Amino acid sequence: MGRRAKYLNKEDKQAAKKCQRAAYRHTEAGKQAQAQSNHRSYVRSKGLHASPFYGLVTEELPKELITMAQQPFLCESARNGISDIGLSRSPYEFHFNPLVEEPTDINPFEPEGYLSEERLTHEQFRRQLNAMEFNYMVSAGMERLRKWEDAAHCAPVGTTEQVASNMLQEVRARVLAWKKADAEVKPHSEGEGEESVARMAYLDWGAKHICCLLKELQDIRNAPMPLDLNQMYRCGGFPWQSMNMMQ
Repeated sequence: MGRRAKYLNKEDKQAAKKCQRAAYRHTEAGKQAQAQSNHRSYVRSKGLHASPFYGLVTEELPKELITMAQQPFLCESARNGISDIGLSRSPYEFHFNPLVEEPTDINPFEPEGYLSEERLTHEQFRRQLNAMEFNYMVSAGMERLRKWEDAAHCAPVGTTEQVASNMLQEVRARVLAWKKADAEVKPHSEGEGEESVARMAYLDWGAKHICCLLKELQDIRNAPMPLDLNQMYRCGGFPWQSMNMMQ
C-alpha cells in the first residue's frame, strides 16, 4: 500500500507551510535570520556605503582585526552609567565597570512594572557603547585635524612628521592592547552578561580606532601637495567622517 498523503490538497499544504514559517519567525533562530535578512535588504535599498577601511593597505595588522573594523554598527543615545571601556586613553587596555543604574524617583502615577523596564538589554547596551566610541572617534579625529593644521601652517618644517610619529606610536600601543584583549576574550566567550558585551565592543572599536589612525595617515601622506586639510574635511575625506553606521 502507498503512503497516505499528509495533506489533502495543495491549499492545505500551503496553509501548513505558512503556519510553520510563522512559528519559526518567533524562535530565536528565526529572529536572527530575519535580522540578517533585514540588514541585507537595507544595504541593497539604501546603498549603505562601504567601510572606509576597505582601502586600507597594511601587512602589520592581523587579518581578523581589519575584518572586525570593517563591520557596520548601530548606535543608540547613551544614558548615565555607560562608562569608558579603556579605548580613550593610554595604555588602551580593556576595563569594565558594571552599569550603575541612576536612582529613579518613584512616580505613583506610573503603572506597576514601569521601573523594571529601565534595565538595559544587551543589545541596547551594545548600541550605547557603539555611540560612546563613535563620538570619541569623531572628537579625537577633530583634535588630530587641529594638530595637522597647526603643524602644516604654524609650526616649523618637519612638525607634520612628528604628528605622524605620534600616531604610529598610538597605533602600536593600541595593537598590543587589542592582541592582549583578543587572547583574554576566549576564556570569557561563553559569558552572556554585560562584561561579555563590553569585551566584544572593545575588540570591535579597538580595531576601528587602529584602522582609523592608519587610514588617516595613509590618506594624508598620499594626498596631493600642497596639502589642503580643509578641503579634505569639507569633502568628508577623513575615515572618521565616513564610518558605516547603520540608521
